[in-house]
Amino acid sequence: MNADQTGLRVPSPGESQRCVCAAAPNLPVWIYRPRHEISADRVIVVVHGISRASHHLFEQFKGLADRMGCTLLAPEFSPDEFPAYQTLGQRDAFSRSDLALNAFITAWQDARQQVAVRSHLYGYSGGAQFAHRYALLYPARVLSLAITSPGWYTCPDRAAYPYGLKDWPVCLGQPNLSGFLDLPILVMVGEQDTQRDSSLRKGKRLDRQQGPNRLVRARTWVAAIAERQQLQGATRPVQLQILPDQGHDFLQNARQSDMLERIFVFWRQCEKENPHVVKNDLYRINADVIDRVSGETRY
Repeated sequence: MNADQTGLRVPSPGESQRCVCAAAPNLPVWIYRPRHEISADRVIVVVHGISRASHHLFEQFKGLADRMGCTLLAPEFSPDEFPAYQTLGQRDAFSRSDLALNAFITAWQDARQQVAVRSHLYGYSGGAQFAHRYALLYPARVLSLAITSPGWYTCPDRAAYPYGLKDWPVCLGQPNLSGFLDLPILVMVGEQDTQRDSSLRKGKRLDRQQGPNRLVRARTWVAAIAERQQLQGATRPVQLQILPDQGHDFLQNARQSDMLERIFVFWRQCEKENPHVVKNDLYRINADVIDRVSGETRY
């Protein structure tokens, strides 16, 4: 298809492309449009870790995009443009990763002539840090949140941001914890992801708040979210799933475990439970159509 006025070219079904649009000139995004698109009002967004290898996530998730029948977006947050993308670029001197993603999705929404576009949001490691903080700030833009092995979290407590919600930077706007707690949330971590390696943030305060490694920190954060959900009366409790015999490596997790299948089952269940999230007749039958497109009958 031809590019619109934003410079955003919508791929043909089954086509991939790397795109930079006028609305977000510092954020290249890999786009894959599924062979059989069910609805244009939702997308899958996958966010890389500090290796910035967005193409790895993009290639591994293309199959899920086809099974879900929705477009896949994989942004590239470069270290020069977005040195603090994991914490949304919370200082004035840093580029805002959240605003760049919002600008791109808005351009995509306009190019597809949609009233609104919401995302099944996934992040791995540093991308999982970005994803859960983005969802805290913009829960209305998110259909579901799935994350794997962030090094540390923003907890729903009175620790100072980015460790907690106290002193949330004014420049970011106000977080929406209530809306966040209502989201479907899946947290995954490798059973062997217990190394205190060079990429793991460490410190007495952080270790005391969240634990010494990614496995313990995942359990700590999920317990804290579950407690707040219970107090709020949320109907979809956060899920924690441990990946057996897995450490901290995205490609190994994707290829040697059932991580991607777990994510697909989670997304599909989200759409079965929430057919009203986008008000059109096509979306109301998405879950049944996904069964036919993906060929799945087990779930």
